[in-house]
Amino acid sequence: MNSAPPHINFLLALLLCAGASAATAHGTEPQETRAADYAKKSGGRAIPLITIFGSSEGPKFEEREAPVYPFSAKKRGQEGTVVLRLSIDELGILQDVDVVEATDPVFIDAAVASVKKSFFIPAKSNHRSVASQAILPIHFRLKK
Repeated sequence: MNSAPPHINFLLALLLCAGASAATAHGTEPQETRAADYAKKSGGRAIPLITIFGSSEGPKFEEREAPVYPFSAKKRGQEGTVVLRLSIDELGILQDVDVVEATDPVFIDAAVASVKKSFFIPAKSNHRSVASQAILPIHFRLKK
């Protein structure tokens, strides 16, 4: 049973569909051939696992840098969320950060900066560390 919030399930489904679309763009060759071609083009690296950050198989924070609340948003009493897609290699090193969604652009720089300063534990598959792409929502909430 999946206990992730609905917007995360939607984003994960969207990522999976995008991956399927990319795979069908290669034609009708067998999956094993496409995977082997990808491995050759990517220097032998495996196709990244697509998961939700913090899930049982997903990557996790080793050391998390908290985002700095944007002053302009704090002054206005504004709250928001930024959803990021992180690409993390099998060593837990952040390779790329993409903004999937943001309630307001004012929060994007703070969210991305905090993730870039953080350290990660890589995703696991069959008890082995693997490269992954994971969805991470970062919520900006004012203390009341």
